[in-house]
Amino acid sequence: MSPIRLYLVVLVTIFTLPINISSANQRQLIHIAVFKEQHQLINNIYNTYGCTDDAVANSPANQMIAELLLLCQALQLGNNNFRLAFVPFPVHKRIFQHLSRGTIAISGMGIWLSEAEKDNVYISSPLIKSGEFTKGIYHKKNSSITISKDKSKPFQGIRTVINTNWLMDYQALKCGGFDITHADRYESMFKMLRFDRVDVVAHAFTPHPQMHLTKEQETLVPVKGYRIVFSDSLHYFISKKHPLSKELYQAINIGLAKLRQKNIIEKTYLRVGIFRPETTNWTAINCNG
Repeated sequence: MSPIRLYLVVLVTIFTLPINISSANQRQLIHIAVFKEQHQLINNIYNTYGCTDDAVANSPANQMIAELLLLCQALQLGNNNFRLAFVPFPVHKRIFQHLSRGTIAISGMGIWLSEAEKDNVYISSPLIKSGEFTKGIYHKKNSSITISKDKSKPFQGIRTVINTNWLMDYQALKCGGFDITHADRYESMFKMLRFDRVDVVAHAFTPHPQMHLTKEQETLVPVKGYRIVFSDSLHYFISKKHPLSKELYQAINIGLAKLRQKNIIEKTYLRVGIFRPETTNWTAINCNG
């Protein structure tokens, strides 16, 4: 065979060989905002288990991680053509800034509808509907809380602490008559409770059988018969500036509809303790009277 013919045969062979590129490398990379406290654990879970049921089974009962895994599953059910990368942020404000620029595609956690900058983001269907999200009023197990006889504000004068930038929490506590102190950091709230600088801390219910919570070497328990009820819904926010925004928005909503149909969303919040059916008839503390 002449050198020219040999060259042509080799050239044709090269360009007709099947290209063996993994499907993972073909999928589009999507950057998702998470809080820095959970960033490393989320990476470990995702890199080990992906979006499978094993990821859920091997993750702690934590709302932020649970909502990230719901997002992961929704994207998988809606369009499996994405790879996920998680970017850590300290606070919501920074997440909103990057969503408005399109440098982050999606919030990896549910965010209150009332916080949406609707010019900048698409809003997913709700994870939690208005009135479904509640918190307990936690105090140290060995301490007692005196409830006011004023039924409209039973916690009048009771000292609590919150980051006042958490507007939904702050407004609910203010309407409940609490004496509110500001703290920048989540961990600081429990240190203040430990050293009796405040009496109670509002916190999501836990999956513990008695709804106990352990922080700063203290066992905390909810005040029985009372719960804070939030008249707002939780959603994923999708940046309108991101080039795949409409595709992501559609995929998330398709996936969430399938998850809700299978009761997976409800089961998730039951598993982490956010939904506690036994508190349904407890007195609601909120701004609706």
